This record gives sequence, C-alpha cells and structure tokens, in this order.
Amino acid sequence: MPQFTLKKDHIRLISLLSAIATSMLFIVGSVGGIFVWLSPNIMMASVIAVRSVVLFNLLGFVVLLLSFYRKRWFCGVLCPTGWCCQHVSERAIRIRMIRISANIGKWIAVFTVVSAIFGFPLLLWLDPLVIFTSFFTIFHFDSLSVPILVSISFFPVLLFSQWLLPHSWCGKICPLGGMQDLLWSLRSVFSSNIKHRFIEPNQQNEFSRRELFASLSGLLFGCILKSIKSKQPNPAILPPSAIGSLQFETICLRCGNCVRACPTHIIRKNIAPAVWVAWMTPRIDFTNGYCLSDCTICGTVCPSGALSPFTLSAKKILPIGKARIDFEHCLLQIPKECNRCKSACAYNAIKITSMTGTKVLPQIDETRCVGCGACMQICPEGIICIVKV
Repeated sequence: MPQFTLKKDHIRLISLLSAIATSMLFIVGSVGGIFVWLSPNIMMASVIAVRSVVLFNLLGFVVLLLSFYRKRWFCGVLCPTGWCCQHVSERAIRIRMIRISANIGKWIAVFTVVSAIFGFPLLLWLDPLVIFTSFFTIFHFDSLSVPILVSISFFPVLLFSQWLLPHSWCGKICPLGGMQDLLWSLRSVFSSNIKHRFIEPNQQNEFSRRELFASLSGLLFGCILKSIKSKQPNPAILPPSAIGSLQFETICLRCGNCVRACPTHIIRKNIAPAVWVAWMTPRIDFTNGYCLSDCTICGTVCPSGALSPFTLSAKKILPIGKARIDFEHCLLQIPKECNRCKSACAYNAIKITSMTGTKVLPQIDETRCVGCGACMQICPEGIICIVKV
C-alpha cells in the first residue's frame, strides 16, 4: 500500500485554503481572519502602539521566535500571499528594464515598528496577511461601488505586479519578509559563522545606515502625527472600546475581522467617510440591527489594538453613542400606550415618567445608555436615533 508523505507544497496548499476559509463567511467568530494574528510585524507594532498584550498575540510571537532559527520559514511554508505570488511569478513575463535591488521590505518594517512608539504604526496595512484577508471582505458588502472595488483591488494589483516583475514582492518589498530578514540578521550577530559567510562588511554597514534612516523617519512621522490634533474628527459611530480618533484610523488595518465576526452585522466598512483618513475603517450602522448586550467579539478579533478587548461588565461603561428621542412624534403624545423602547433596553437606561399634567414620556438615563441601538430598532414610529458622543 503506497504511503502518503506530507510535503512542503501540501502544507502551503493547506495553509492557503485555511486562510481563505477563515477570511470568508462560513467561518466566523473568534477564528475569523485569524491568519492576520500570525504576523510578527503586526504583533510588534500593535503591542508597542497600544501598550497591551492579548492572548492571540502569542501566535505572532511564536512566528517571531521561529524566524530566528530558520530564515523566512513563514514565507516558504504558511504565507498565503507568498504562495499566490510565487505561482503568478512562475508564469510571468519579465521586464528587464525594471530591477529592484534594495530590500525595501526591511525599511518598511523598521519604519512601521518605530513609528508605533508614538502610537501611530504607519504602513502597517502593507502587511501581506492584511492585504490577503482584506480582499475577502467583498463577501460582506450588499452591493459593489467604486470605493469598494478600490479597497479590494490591492491583492489583485499585487498579483498583477508579480506577473510583470516576478518575485519582486516577496524578495524585495514585503514588510513581513523584511521583518524576518531583520530577525535573521540579529541571529547572525550572535553566530560568527553566519555573519562572516553571508554578509560582507561593507554591505553590512550599508544596510545599517538604511535601517537607521528608516528608524529616524519612523520617529519623525510618529512624532508629527502625535502632535497633530484632528481639526475634523471622524463623525462615524465606532464599535465599543475603539481608541481615540486619528490613532484609531492609523492603527486600524482595514482587515475586516470585526466586520466578519459581528453577529448582527452592524459593523460595516466606511466607504464614504467624512474624513479621508477613516476610509474603509469599521463603523456602526444600525439600519438592520443593534449591538447585543452579551457580545464582546469585535474587541477579541481585532489584531491591531484599534479595538481593545473588553468584558461584558466593561461594556456598560463603553458607550458607542447616546440615544435621542423625537418626543413630538412619540405615540405617548397621542396618547397611545407604548413602552417598547423601555422593554428593549438591556441597560435599564429608559424609564417612562410623568411630565406636566397627565402626560408621560420616555426619559433616557445618560449615565446608563451606551447607544446599543436596541430602542432604535424596536421603536414603531422610528423616532429614536443614536448620536456619537
């Protein structure tokens, strides 16, 4: 009976199919988009930017440790973007006039991690796992528009570039590959055999100068962004535990993990933001649902820290917004009996109280209301809205 041997190509194919499965509709919850957590680039930048560590960060930490012992092992075994780029490159035409000699990926990785010191990890969205995972958010849009097509075009454009310039992304541009090269270089510092065999002295100094320049650039841009106070804050209603404006728009990967995981599908991509830096970041849309009082999944699945993990007890003091009622058109003004908004509120933030004379109206307790949208959904007259605070 012939024996089956699990080869490297089989592992890469399994990895690709797993990445697709966890990025699409039929696998949701905390495992949705889990491949993004494997990036040590994202792990380091997010931990530095938000000054906190969550359990899933261990996945990126494991990849980071293994990169010290085997050069670019993740690229050659698990990276779904690398698998696609390799197969496109093998069938590519070759443009000899264009040649990329420098390892740009190293500069991008250093620039991103260093700028995270000030809370703004710039260029983090260039991570190949983010580009791959974001493409599959196409299945979460009700209809297609120009902004949506632009947002999902990065992955197809990347593959097309590999048809023109084979192996250029994985070899010279990819920041995740650049990060692994840096980790391997650090290992070589402690191994004289590797250092003298693969790195010439002059070349080593040249790379050091370039990486130093990338570090200083990251510090400069991070410092500038930290000093900027947004004159036009993002008016969109954000998911619970979202960090401050501008930092949220910078740290957010646009990976779509929160969009996929939301059980009521109220987290949507912001395709027409009032502030351009908020393009394709998550926002709350109460059109067809509300935020469940027993759900914390959006904070759990966010790999960048733009949404922090939170507990059910903490959710009571993490307002999305505040409910506002148009009393002029309330059924109780007719008067007609109605207490649906009060019954729907899981936070006991709405009470029916007596006003002047015999008139009664719903009153909102601002200290209890978190803007979950349940009252807005159930109101038969549609006179309740949620506003950002």
